[in-house]
Amino acid sequence: MTYLTKEQFDQMVDEMFRMQREINEKIEADQSVDFELAAMDEAMELINHFDWKWWKKPSNVDPEKVKRRVQMELVDIFHFDISTRLNPNRYYIKRLLDESLIDSEFKFDNESILYFSKRYITSNFSQQFLFDLMHSCGMTFKDVYLLYIAKNVLNEFRQENGYKTGKYIKIWDKEGNEDNDYLQDAVDGIARAVSLPDLQTIRSLIKEALSSKYSDVVIRMVSLIKDWR
Repeated sequence: MTYLTKEQFDQMVDEMFRMQREINEKIEADQSVDFELAAMDEAMELINHFDWKWWKKPSNVDPEKVKRRVQMELVDIFHFDISTRLNPNRYYIKRLLDESLIDSEFKFDNESILYFSKRYITSNFSQQFLFDLMHSCGMTFKDVYLLYIAKNVLNEFRQENGYKTGKYIKIWDKEGNEDNDYLQDAVDGIARAVSLPDLQTIRSLIKEALSSKYSDVVIRMVSLIKDWR
């Protein structure tokens, strides 16, 4: 069992909901937008990380990379899930504190992912199925909290660098790795270096890591454009 006081837990949950409200205001996403459709789209992105399409050549992506990307997709879903709710449902979120529920034998197979994703969608986006899926993927509350903060920072970083205008560069290396992949690397390092809850330190470290790498990405892109011309 992860030890957090009730005050720490409530603070961390409230922080996630506050950050979501702030990013929604920044990108002008009010209650008129379809957050449920957005969550459904992310669920389909999650499913598409697996070779379930029998009519296509398998992608044969490294299983560990698939696991990391699936966990990030779950946090993306959580962003939109939060946006549909005015107040946090601490009952279900607290399930993530019980690490005994994690299935250590979980394997990323089509059947389990399709089952949980479809149940989440067809249950009218029940948080129970979302958090059950997080647990089955081996995610603790700390994992979700860190990844949520990290993705929130990345979302802000994208907006600051032209994501909405189409100027942002999402592929960060020649191997086709995205900013999400580099974000995961930053989170892995930060998880070993900071204690929880330490929101401002986490945000600062992630922003610093993204800014440093993105400078290299922009320089590389400018160089490629010059060579092409």
